[in-house]
Amino acid sequence: MIEQVKRLWPLLPRKDRLFFVVVAALLRVGFAIFTAHWARLVLDALVARDNSAIYYLLRLAVFVLLGEMIIRYLQIKIAGTFAETSMAALREKIAAHLLRVKMTDFNKQHSGDYISRLTNDLGRVQEFVTQTLGNIIFLPLAAVFALAYMLYASWQLTAIVVLGTPLLLVTATVLGAPIGRLSKELQEKLAVATTLTQESTQGMEVARAFGLKEHLVRQFARAVDEARRCQWTLVGRRLAMGGLSFLLMIFSFFLCFGVGGWFVIRGDISIGELMAFVNLMNHLTDPMSRMPQLLAAMRSELAAAERAVALLTLEPESTAGIVPQAVGPTAIEFAEVDFQYEGREEKALAGLSFTVPEGQCVALVGASGSGKSTLLRLVTRLYAPQSGQVSVFGLPAERWHLGRLREQVAVVSQDNFLFPISVLENIRYGWPDATEDEVVAAAQAANAHEFILALPENYATMVGEMGARLSGGQKQRLALARAFLKNSPILLLDEATSALDVQSEALVQEALDTFMRQRTVLVVAHRLTTIIRADRVLVLDKGRIIESGKHHELMAQGGAYADLYARQWHTSLPGKEAV
Repeated sequence: MIEQVKRLWPLLPRKDRLFFVVVAALLRVGFAIFTAHWARLVLDALVARDNSAIYYLLRLAVFVLLGEMIIRYLQIKIAGTFAETSMAALREKIAAHLLRVKMTDFNKQHSGDYISRLTNDLGRVQEFVTQTLGNIIFLPLAAVFALAYMLYASWQLTAIVVLGTPLLLVTATVLGAPIGRLSKELQEKLAVATTLTQESTQGMEVARAFGLKEHLVRQFARAVDEARRCQWTLVGRRLAMGGLSFLLMIFSFFLCFGVGGWFVIRGDISIGELMAFVNLMNHLTDPMSRMPQLLAAMRSELAAAERAVALLTLEPESTAGIVPQAVGPTAIEFAEVDFQYEGREEKALAGLSFTVPEGQCVALVGASGSGKSTLLRLVTRLYAPQSGQVSVFGLPAERWHLGRLREQVAVVSQDNFLFPISVLENIRYGWPDATEDEVVAAAQAANAHEFILALPENYATMVGEMGARLSGGQKQRLALARAFLKNSPILLLDEATSALDVQSEALVQEALDTFMRQRTVLVVAHRLTTIIRADRVLVLDKGRIIESGKHHELMAQGGAYADLYARQWHTSLPGKEAV
């Protein structure tokens, strides 16, 4: 638990506010002790019929209560500000870090797990900072000062009423030990439920088309049931701790009244001292009864904090590097590159070597799983090869400044992601400083302008989650417009026209032909039209280049490319769909 606090503590900003919260807690403890002492003086004055002392104490109480109200208000306000500021900073820090995490590490977890950690787990952390932390500070301080006053008033009575404390502490330790582990397990089970919910909503059409409703409902019910059982185990532990704490508190009060009354009859203490003792018993027994539950809550909340903060331990991409002052004639070069995805037995790329001169278009063809898309990911340094070297404009990719490297490359993939914002903003992500006229020009170049004008709010139309309000072809053209707007010297196309009909493809291909001039293009192609236009075709098989050349050269060789042509394109003509 101490280690968890050590990891969380440096991440909280403006800890000076927490210092004021501690000072305010000390002042409130002082007010509590004074209130008990004041009650003792008033009761003794009433017994002695000392009217002047009573009036003086009543006037003093007004000022003391006013001071306590001010301190309590400031404490709540500053503690609340500290909590909200801390959570906002922590969320921002974790979200910003996730955007820099290496893809190899990022892909090890489901996106639903990240969502659960940023919502459920950080929600528990907020409870810790907002509520538990303040009580953890105030209650022990109140108990210590209350105990000191009680010892001053009657050490014999104090010794008797705190007899149950060791038993309470031992019980809290035994019952509370598994709570941290159970809480962490609960958060993990909730993450599974969140993941299933996300998958069900994103795959709603597939689920309905294949009649998966009952299967998904059973999966979700099983995940929720496991979380519920874990929750009940936690609740049982907390109820046991709370019930035992309450019994010991009641026992302490009865003991105080019984023994204290006997001391008053004997004349060892006054009736006022007994009442002060009873008042301070609240500050002694309340921590005794609440601390086990608070410690249990703290274990649970710190377990959630550990899951959230663990995201910051994921290794980020290295952004440091240089920007070449001059570029070489070779835009892209692969030299004996090996790459293997974690958990896979076979290499995605094996000894891959080729060069792409600046301004050339190279088409990549091959069966599914031959390494075409992986190759593109290595150019942008989303992944790093295990051996060999990828160079961009003559400089090894790992030596480039990461941001400047990715400025050189625009990417349009087969599955294009659109953010749930407007059409204009989605295109402008290609170049955030672009004017509206420049965005429109990019949309026109991608043959997207006409359909955008037909949308309800034109460029201001919200595209919905993952572009749900647009067709596949429309989403593809927006992605092309975004790439056009970026205007990078290297263009990577991963089946970029696969979702377009014949007419739209012809128009977009014409725009691409214009855009691709004087640019270096690597294109994963399943369309014959794209391949024929390429300066060179690389045929991949199991991560290796098995043939290289122009379309007509490869056809003349009668090898793998010719066989692929015969099987896939022999019935296709330029501009037609591939079979």
